[in-house]
Amino acid sequence: ARKRFCVFEKPGYAERLRDLSRLREIRDMLPLSVSRAQLAGTEELRELACTIHVVNHVGCSFSCAENDSYLSLYKCWGLDSRLSKESRSSAIVEAMSRDRTRLASDSPALMKAWQAEAIDW
Repeated sequence: ARKRFCVFEKPGYAERLRDLSRLREIRDMLPLSVSRAQLAGTEELRELACTIHVVNHVGCSFSCAENDSYLSLYKCWGLDSRLSKESRSSAIVEAMSRDRTRLASDSPALMKAWQAEAIDW
């Protein structure tokens, strides 16, 4: 996998992201946001699809990675992992797996799910 870097700027914005002194830092980092359950290891950390990185406070002295916002979008469970033998016995897990595997990596349903997640964020 390789990283792709895209810049979207608010139209008419006075401070351009490309002119920032921290552009190299932003371009070279790979931020990853995880839930508490993923961090604790109680929820699977699925394959990363992308991370949306919002640069906050552009042009201010306190503009830094710690003050930016991040949303990581992951491939659905079933696209990047298989159920273990122990998990297969659970009817709930099987139903979840069936539902999620219907979302192919390029399906409109997956794009809508990611769009909804970004809007909720």
